[in-house]
Amino acid sequence: MTTSKSKIFAYFIAGIFGGTILGIAAFLTMTNYGGNYGCSPFIDSLFGTAGYESCGSFGALIGILVGCIIGITIISKAKITKYSKIAIYLLLGSFLLPFIYGVIIFWPPFEDGDLLIVPPIVLLFMLFSAIPSLLITGVINWQKFLRRKQ
Repeated sequence: MTTSKSKIFAYFIAGIFGGTILGIAAFLTMTNYGGNYGCSPFIDSLFGTAGYESCGSFGALIGILVGCIIGITIISKAKITKYSKIAIYLLLGSFLLPFIYGVIIFWPPFEDGDLLIVPPIVLLFMLFSAIPSLLITGVINWQKFLRRKQ
């Protein structure tokens, strides 16, 4: 059984989708927690900051890693025939879902400029999610990349 390029690309995009969605959710949750209750001294010393800053960074990092693993695992277990369409839908969803969340949170839009910061943050999370997604996809498919064509 061979793995097509569109299937590998769908794994990569699923990792970006999971990492972006879970990374933003964990970032917001841990920032809220760190602002209200403080963060553990280990996490504070790890990131060199205190309170919501270190908890938010920790939440984003863990959320991106866990989200990439979950996204790639779910798409690898699902029975899908059109991987190229799934990859496009996941790529659109990884940008649109957090953007819609930002529009709802900062309603009315453009009143005080809060909504202008949402798209760059979403794109930043997508970029940071691409790195572990690429590594995990490469580890899963390393034999297929190195196999010579006969």
